[in-house]
Amino acid sequence: MFLRRTRSFQPFNQKSIEKEETLVEKLRIAAFGYGGVGKTSLIKRFLYDEFRDEYCETIEDDYRQVLEYNDITCDVTILDTAGNHQFPAMRKLAIESCHGFILVYSVDSQKSFEEVKRLYNIIIDIKKTPNVPIILVANKSDTHAREVPNDEAYILINAMGNKCEFIEASAKFNLNTKLVFYDLMRLISEEKNEILELELINKNRSRSRISSLRASFSHVIKL
Repeated sequence: MFLRRTRSFQPFNQKSIEKEETLVEKLRIAAFGYGGVGKTSLIKRFLYDEFRDEYCETIEDDYRQVLEYNDITCDVTILDTAGNHQFPAMRKLAIESCHGFILVYSVDSQKSFEEVKRLYNIIIDIKKTPNVPIILVANKSDTHAREVPNDEAYILINAMGNKCEFIEASAKFNLNTKLVFYDLMRLISEEKNEILELELINKNRSRSRISSLRASFSHVIKL
């Protein structure tokens, strides 16, 4: 039987999760990619500042942390998904419940790059929009045995929606690991703000139409 493990911890510069009533934002992030590309390593480097060379296959893990972003306290859940044996139902649920995604491939594996293309199509199909906050991560950038040149990544990111960005990273040497997660939080925040602004515009338009109808109705009664 496969079990999901939820882990909470408190780095030195972050607020206690006990203060949940003061939280402004709740964010859910999922990391997807082929097995062995370093999804877990990126997450643990970001949260624990640790790295281990040995590979341990992930089924599915949750990491929960309270982070400060742009003067906003965020309750962030990071979902570390299975790379090789993920069940479609679990993947669909993860995509439906998450606000943004980290798509990870290894620069020394063309197969892993093809996998992120497939995963991107699955995400936008389930989300029903190409404009999903996504960070495309070229992990293991420290390696010299490259199979995937950055030109291919740039072509892919230009074909994705306007909420997607590309970052080269190395969990091993802690290169851009914080940037990956904080940039995704920024994209999610921008997406939420745009949705709120659109809702406000539509609400104001609705009120304006109602006011116009009331004015017209009042004019008819006076006549």
